Amino acid sequence: MSPSFLIDLLPPTANFLVLCHYDADRLTSGARAAAPHIRLEFPHVAPRESMHAKLHLLWHPTHLRVIVTSANLTEWDHVGMRQTTVYYDVPVRPAHAPPTAGMPFPSMLAAFLAELGVSPADLGLDAFHWPAVPANVRLVCSVPGEHAMDPALPLGLPALPRTALDGLTYQCSSVQAYPSFVQAFTSGLILSDAGRLTVVFPTEARVAEAGRGAAGYLHMAPHAADALTGGDRARLGDVVSPDAARTVLCHSKVLLGQRDGRVAWAYMGSANFSAAAWGTVRGKTITMRNYEVGIAITDPAPSVLTLPFVHPPPLYKEGDRPYVKNIADRRGSGSYDTPERPGWAGNDNLTELN
Repeated sequence: MSPSFLIDLLPPTANFLVLCHYDADRLTSGARAAAPHIRLEFPHVAPRESMHAKLHLLWHPTHLRVIVTSANLTEWDHVGMRQTTVYYDVPVRPAHAPPTAGMPFPSMLAAFLAELGVSPADLGLDAFHWPAVPANVRLVCSVPGEHAMDPALPLGLPALPRTALDGLTYQCSSVQAYPSFVQAFTSGLILSDAGRLTVVFPTEARVAEAGRGAAGYLHMAPHAADALTGGDRARLGDVVSPDAARTVLCHSKVLLGQRDGRVAWAYMGSANFSAAAWGTVRGKTITMRNYEVGIAITDPAPSVLTLPFVHPPPLYKEGDRPYVKNIADRRGSGSYDTPERPGWAGNDNLTELN
């Protein structure tokens, strides 16, 4: 995080709470002194877990703005990569209206932040009129650890809409899926036997064309590339910018569930294609390793769904290769959505949905 980028965005008198990675000492004591209105909190993130969510809550006199994005809080994320951002303005609750914080959206928001150590009482969510968020919108979150499956507050993969689909399109900036996770993922989303999963990820040629910065934000683990190119339910599509005059790579994470030739629902948020992000289900428990947050919209209007890539994507041609990069496992510093390594107790053995 660039301190100047953060500070310059804030009004000089605005109080700002930042829930940090535990490697966020890049926000130096000098930055704290320059902006005493910024308060830093370091929620517990265990080794091999990641704070990967990108969520902003902005309090205004008349409303609360809830922003869910794929962008980190860095200047390069906002000027050098294509991202997705979804936001809703929730007005202050009228005096005559009953409290609405028991609705699914604010309940999930409060539960997610409570996992980060933020007291629901400090949020004051009852003060806002949550019916302003459309009924076809849900907050989709992941929280590290092993959790009992809860229909009221589903986490990870089970939180996505469960409707019969004949196609899935997943555009992301990191792919770490084992072959068995591909099967668990598609089964969990009720993809038909004839349905296909298309993973939208740039070819090596596309990354070379885009140039600067790509290697720091995009990677596909070698075993994931082998699984997706050789799998019978998954195929690869290249990333093409909607602006044909300029190649800009995507740091966005978009999942589209398709039925009868249309988008039945769309997810936009922070989750890449990995068991760490979406969880592995075994019996009545789900295990995740990342904090993630996203928005799922059922039956999205075409005017709402502005995609950062051409859809449907052009499929890989013979000789095309995904951008594969071996990365060091830096989960100890909380920086990467890293692959599950052979021998880790939570890899393939937990990826079967029961």
